[in-house]
Amino acid sequence: MDYLTAKNRAPWIFGLEPGELRPFVETYHLGVIEDVGNREYQTRYLSPRGRSLLVTDAERVVHLVRA
Repeated sequence: MDYLTAKNRAPWIFGLEPGELRPFVETYHLGVIEDVGNREYQTRYLSPRGRSLLVTDAERVVHLVRA
């Protein structure tokens, strides 16, 4: 990927498509407990605290466990 972050123009050098996540983490003996995308993150974590931050579709929060 050749994306640059808006804040400091640093290259975005690694990323996964959502469907690639599980197979990737399983190679490190990890399992996915939860994979939260943009809208759910806003609803679950930011809105209840009265916060408004830009979370893009490219950003996800993943809770992993050692398998």
